[in-house]
Amino acid sequence: MENANKINVIIVDDCSPFAEGLKHLLSTMCCYNVVDIVKDGTEVVEHPMLWLTDLILMDVNMPGLNGIKAGKQVNFQFPKIKLVAISLNKEKVFLEELVATGFKGFLDKQSLVEDIENVLDKVRSDQYAFPKNILLSKTSVDN
Repeated sequence: MENANKINVIIVDDCSPFAEGLKHLLSTMCCYNVVDIVKDGTEVVEHPMLWLTDLILMDVNMPGLNGIKAGKQVNFQFPKIKLVAISLNKEKVFLEELVATGFKGFLDKQSLVEDIENVLDKVRSDQYAFPKNILLSKTSVDN
C-alpha cells in the first residue's frame, strides 16, 4: 500500500525514450506513481485506469488523436484529472486552446527538468501553470 498517498500519473507521448526519461524523473520525486505510459491519444482515452488517475502529462503533437483532442475527451469523461500539456515547440501551442480543452499547465520539453516541480506543484494546487511566452492566440502568429 505504499502508493496509497501518491499521485497517479499517466504519461502520453509517442517518443518512447522521452516518456521513459520522464517516468524516471517522476520516480525521483516523492509523490508520483506512474501508472502507465501510452503512445497516443486514443490509448489514453480508452485506458482502463483513467478512473484512478490524478494527473496526465500529455504530448500535444502526436499522430492520430493528438493531445488537444484526447485532452477534450478525457476532460469530458473525468474532469477531476489534471492535464498538463507537453511540447517541443511552444510556438505552435496556443494558450486559449489549452485552457479551453481543460489543461492546467504546460511543460516545454527543452526546459522540462528545470520546470517540472514548479509546474506540477501549481497544477496540484488547482493553479494554472503556463509560461509567460506561450502564444495567446492564433492571430498573434499571423501578425
